[in-house]
Amino acid sequence: MVGSIWMPGSSGGVLSQKEIITIACSDMNTAILAQNSVSYFRAAASFVLTAVYASLFVASSSGLVTLDLNRNGATIFPVTKLSLGAGVKWSLSGGILPGIVTTTINIGDEFSIDIDAAGTGAKGLLVYVLGNLS
Repeated sequence: MVGSIWMPGSSGGVLSQKEIITIACSDMNTAILAQNSVSYFRAAASFVLTAVYASLFVASSSGLVTLDLNRNGATIFPVTKLSLGAGVKWSLSGGILPGIVTTTINIGDEFSIDIDAAGTGAKGLLVYVLGNLS
């Protein structure tokens, strides 16, 4: 799912347009596995990347779920990957947020998502990419 949100200003004008991309990386019934390129998307517009989050329908019962987001074949998280700990279903509540280095995204850039570690029994993985249209 790709969507944009217009953020109105106090005078009714538009301050900025937000880009929110949601990527399904698994189904909701099968435990995820560590593997490369579980899903991909192509940027339909140029934007400045501001955050990447993840959620699970069923959290891992033990071990981290760790993800990597690659842009045109190279990671955008060279230092810290996005991770969700055991029992964590949303990266903003107990997850490890990534260190994003690449922030300028160009129309047509290809992204792939790798599951570097799957934890135990985690299901229903979604990844959210947020940014400001440029």
